[in-house]
Amino acid sequence: MKRLLFCAFLLAGCPQPTLSDDDDDATGDDDDATDAGPAPVVVSIEPATNSSGVALDSNVVVTFDIAPEATIEVYVGSTLVAGEQTLDGAEVTFDPTNDFGFETIVRVSVNWNHPSSPVESTFTTLPAPTGIEDPSTLVGVPYVLDLAAAEFVLPPNVGPILVGFLPEEPILLGIGPESDLSEGGQPGLHMSGAEAGQAKPPYAQIDCRTTFPLTWGFDGDLGTPDDRPATFNNPDFDLGPTVLRLDVSGVQTELSNLVIEGEFAEDGSTLSLSRFTGILDTRGLSTGINPDGGPGVACDLLLELAGVECEECGAPNPGPYCTEVETEPMVLPRQDDVPFDVVDCDDVIERFFDGGECVAEAAEFDLNGGGFYELCPEWEG
Repeated sequence: MKRLLFCAFLLAGCPQPTLSDDDDDATGDDDDATDAGPAPVVVSIEPATNSSGVALDSNVVVTFDIAPEATIEVYVGSTLVAGEQTLDGAEVTFDPTNDFGFETIVRVSVNWNHPSSPVESTFTTLPAPTGIEDPSTLVGVPYVLDLAAAEFVLPPNVGPILVGFLPEEPILLGIGPESDLSEGGQPGLHMSGAEAGQAKPPYAQIDCRTTFPLTWGFDGDLGTPDDRPATFNNPDFDLGPTVLRLDVSGVQTELSNLVIEGEFAEDGSTLSLSRFTGILDTRGLSTGINPDGGPGVACDLLLELAGVECEECGAPNPGPYCTEVETEPMVLPRQDDVPFDVVDCDDVIERFFDGGECVAEAAEFDLNGGGFYELCPEWEG
């Protein structure tokens, strides 16, 4: 009994601890924040709450005032989105494994060491593209492919060197009138290329020079089994593998196994290429660099300056003179002031007969000068 009275006396006579006092020993009590220091505070969440038009490949980034112990959970509907979370100082980033879909409402839940946890935020992704209202407006206009201004990622470390080999005059790409751009007509896209006559705008095709088909087969005729038609999925397209002809100092060379993918702007003002890869035969470059140096001049230069070895080209032109090329994505502007015309050999010959133009160019299709133009089967004159 004396011990109980003594304890009661002590309790009555001593100050009692309040909720704000820190015992520094207990865990899970009301003063944890004091034990561990100040709790982190959310400074910002990106994409911003209630924002719309968010890119499909966006990361979620939560910035705190101090480094947190945090977890970001991302949901589409009730489905938890897979991804990777990283911490960099006071910034937590969630990188989704896959892109979000169009017009998708995304919910973000931020959980961290704070009484206010969790905090939620939502955003909406971009609306689905509507495509080009009238795809026929893409026909007959050139898009300017300036390879001399391209950034090459393959071969590695030789971009400036390779650009120095390529012509300053761009290539003009155009969709031909025989194309079927309807949804049910695929693969129905037919595209041709033409060399520009100068390195400054406005760019125009070289008079009397035939365009080179990117989707026709090697027989030069459309509608035969060796055609390589491309697919137009408004506004996207893909083409290849095909062959692109290049003129280097008057010498023809080829970019074979060429694959091009991209999309047209909804107003048709640009053509954005997301993929441009192929195999460059450097023998034409070698002739342009040094006509007397042999076919390996360009490869020797690539090896000496960048340590890049050429590879075997294979059929139909075998030899160790080829190298794989790839560019960064490119945006090709549309040029409206100069039309794009598909010019075949029979067009060149007809110009010669009708107006006396293209004399030398027409003669190139006449094998023995007899006026039969054997090298142009299309000519029916």
